[in-house]
Amino acid sequence: IKVSVPVAMLAQFGEDVVVAVVAFDQSLEDQVANDGTTFGVYGIVSIEISTLSNPGIAQNVSGLADPVLLTLNASAAGALAPKLSCAYFDVQARHWSSAGVQKVPNDAGSTLVCATSHLSLFGGIVRGFAAAFSCSTVSLLNRDGISKVRRTTWYMAAPGQLLLGFIIATYCLLLGACFFDWRLSKRGLRDEKVFCIIPRRTQVRQRAGKTGSAT
Repeated sequence: IKVSVPVAMLAQFGEDVVVAVVAFDQSLEDQVANDGTTFGVYGIVSIEISTLSNPGIAQNVSGLADPVLLTLNASAAGALAPKLSCAYFDVQARHWSSAGVQKVPNDAGSTLVCATSHLSLFGGIVRGFAAAFSCSTVSLLNRDGISKVRRTTWYMAAPGQLLLGFIIATYCLLLGACFFDWRLSKRGLRDEKVFCIIPRRTQVRQRAGKTGSAT
């Protein structure tokens, strides 16, 4: 993790400042946006600045002419690292946004460089199918993933109801096949000789001829 702060931003306070950078190891892999799309957040970093006289009070920094450069660790994203985009957490709107944050091209595939004009909680996000695929392959088949599926209302949508109907119909057909197979076994009609005997046309004609002559 690397943070490059412009000198002009530090000079505007007129006194010594404290820059606090906190990096989080945990990633957010199953977030849902306002439009219903899924996304994941990786390399989360919080940056705050405060004066030395009031170290516990974070200063509001926004609208910087020279941006702050952040180098985030995107190794947790794995193969999705090149698809990450820069974002920050909007406290008032309570969602992740890319406003005022831009991705800076770099050669290192395991890092994400972002240029921002304000200070906040930052991270690299990946949206849509890539995030859903990552979530499904990594965490869906464990106990936590299964419990999250059970807490959703996917079965109330039309695709979910069609899937449940198909499963129930298949199960009913399987039970019916087992029942009729059991009835045939009780009648002694499950012998291989019964299933393998296929009467030929000549035999059928001979039998029909014998029957006609008998009459």
